[in-house]
Amino acid sequence: MKENELLPIGTVVLLKDAEKKIMIFGFAQEYTDEEGNIVDYDYVGVPYPEGNLDASLQLMFNADQIEEVYSMGFIHADYQDMIENINENIEKIHEMKKNSSESSGLLE
Repeated sequence: MKENELLPIGTVVLLKDAEKKIMIFGFAQEYTDEEGNIVDYDYVGVPYPEGNLDASLQLMFNADQIEEVYSMGFIHADYQDMIENINENIEKIHEMKKNSSESSGLLE
């Protein structure tokens, strides 16, 4: 894996200043804060080993918050194809999200 490449689904990590491990179950998350600003996150995860017990326990975070990787998720050709597509189009994706938010009035 490349240094800036997304970790696969199922990867178990420990975040900085945390005691509980987190299992990644999604990428490229968006959150609208209380002021209506859209915040992008690299990942969404759930406590490990418990899993997704309740939506309130889901945690969005970025790669720079990861202290340690305990276990890598399953990597298959499908995953590699998806990562190549994301890496080729990441700037386009962020620009489309920004333009969509601006046109809907969320950032005004």
